[in-house]
Amino acid sequence: MQDKYVILDCTKTIELLEWCHRETDFRPWTPTYMTKRRVGQLKPKYVDVRKPELPGLVFVPLTQWPDFWRRVPGKYRVSVMALDSLARPRTCTLADLREMEQILRDQEPGAVTGELLPGTRVVAVAGPFKGMVAQVVEHRKRNVRVQIGTKYVSMPPKLLDFV
Repeated sequence: MQDKYVILDCTKTIELLEWCHRETDFRPWTPTYMTKRRVGQLKPKYVDVRKPELPGLVFVPLTQWPDFWRRVPGKYRVSVMALDSLARPRTCTLADLREMEQILRDQEPGAVTGELLPGTRVVAVAGPFKGMVAQVVEHRKRNVRVQIGTKYVSMPPKLLDFV
């Protein structure tokens, strides 16, 4: 049996991950990348900062899900990612997450290059939303905000392809 993960919406992704590693035995996961951030005004220096590849999404193992849901503080505004009207939690497999991480780490550009205009229909090629058709809402610097069903998700263009 493959490991399954519950997909959660979260406002403070990195802070939630740090809280889990510091104070609990839960091991949620989200793909991240490192970037430099300028600190200070008179003598500025740059520090490494970890940022999520999929802002607002956290993946929790299905076996830890009920306990995690009871213990997570309200300040992280965690909610279940449900794409249907029955509000069932959306799950994905570990294989899907590993495939997505491999694509994100790959140096090759994805199928979608350049600016995506709002209203363009795309399909997710990897990850928890693999095979789902989405509509582009906004193209930001690093991510594309798409609407999948009734949810809005930010994801890198590498994970998208034209319909």
